[in-house]
Amino acid sequence: QKSTLCNMWRRAACQCAQGLQRAGRSKHKGSKAIVSSGKANGKVSGNEEAEYTGGPISKRDILMEKMRPDGTTSRFYAIASSEQSREGHWDTVIDGRLLRTPRGLPVSLPFKGLSDVVAGEWQRQGSNIIPGMMPMTTLAVMAIDQCHKASPLRHILEKSLVDHFGFDALCFRADGPKELRQIQDEKWGPMVDWFSAQIGKPIKVSDEMFDLEQDPATVAAAKEWVQNLDQWTLATTSYSGSVAKSLILGAAVSHGVVSAEDAAYSARIEEAFQAQHWGFIEGGHDID
Repeated sequence: QKSTLCNMWRRAACQCAQGLQRAGRSKHKGSKAIVSSGKANGKVSGNEEAEYTGGPISKRDILMEKMRPDGTTSRFYAIASSEQSREGHWDTVIDGRLLRTPRGLPVSLPFKGLSDVVAGEWQRQGSNIIPGMMPMTTLAVMAIDQCHKASPLRHILEKSLVDHFGFDALCFRADGPKELRQIQDEKWGPMVDWFSAQIGKPIKVSDEMFDLEQDPATVAAAKEWVQNLDQWTLATTSYSGSVAKSLILGAAVSHGVVSAEDAAYSARIEEAFQAQHWGFIEGGHDID
């Protein structure tokens, strides 16, 4: 089940990025609703387009920061849905109330299909609200709260991706068996070549760990490429890249270079190879 959830999350991340490109970038009772305190949300200034705040926080708004992450928050609503708030953007609403992220920003997404998926996750909750069963909500909130260029948290995600690139998993190849190396070259090679073309620099590939560190100019080009990502693409790249310890794979997923299914397989080629040749270990390969 965990493996299925991870694959669904990666697939959703890919669909999110592809949908953004198509969009042109441009009844439960009992507990009381969790509503806001009415404090105004601060605006973030910068050279980029201002973050969408949805106006001052209303006492009717629902704040995710008040929900417990351990899944013990009782469901307090009947209907979750999406409503258009501005040109090309859709808000997630709970019983007609605006849902806001932990930073107090609206869960507002750039196309209806994604907003419907997020609202659907909330609608499918049972008697308790379990954040771990809402992967697209988590990914959307990450994009809104952490990945906007005005967010104080964005630089942390950028640095993490660039750090992965220094010793990117897709650049480290097995020195045997020969069949495993061939699979790695076939699956990883096209993604490495694609990303090399994206940054305009050669990328080292090696079966020697200490010979793998990329040239400073290549790392600098990758850093600039990451810094230029929009918030939605950074979110999908960061999620996939952190799971696979690979900026290249994360970038390939978010740009639709590979399908989510192929990316999930590429992230664990060695484990799949071992299971195929020496057997599947329950509690090991399935969890990895």
